[in-house]
Amino acid sequence: MSVHPAESSGGIALGRQMTVEFYDCKSAILADAAELEKVFLHAAEVSGAHVVDSIFHSFQPQGVSGVVVISESHFAVHAWPEHDYAAVDIFTCGENIDFDIFFSIITFVIITKGNAYVCNGKIKDIIIVRVEDEVSIDNLEKSICPFQPQEKEILSSFVKQYYLNNE
Repeated sequence: MSVHPAESSGGIALGRQMTVEFYDCKSAILADAAELEKVFLHAAEVSGAHVVDSIFHSFQPQGVSGVVVISESHFAVHAWPEHDYAAVDIFTCGENIDFDIFFSIITFVIITKGNAYVCNGKIKDIIIVRVEDEVSIDNLEKSICPFQPQEKEILSSFVKQYYLNNE
């Protein structure tokens, strides 16, 4: 049994929530509801969530809002491509969802520089190495924030697939 911080102060925490604001994003991706939905669904699945449904809507003249409903709660995004900005929110009542993996995938896809991952809730840089059709990743802060084996495997697979399909 795990004790949530709120329980020790007399309250009950029924879930975990993280909201991240992304700046300097790729506006073309933020404007593409179908692409955002595809990325969010993939990130939700590999982070350990159980996807129930999703809906992503494009606004005119621009902007996208989307929600991936999971059995544990939701992942949501509100994107302003004209400002290269997106706000992403996760709420989960489950304890098996890896926020770092989810946000690493989202960060890699939408941030302009495209070479980042999330460790302990903080965006870090990664190195992408390509030799012919092989792509591998490594992090620049090994001593501060080493990849966990499963995390590196999941992110490497995603980066390879995304990198090779979007040249």
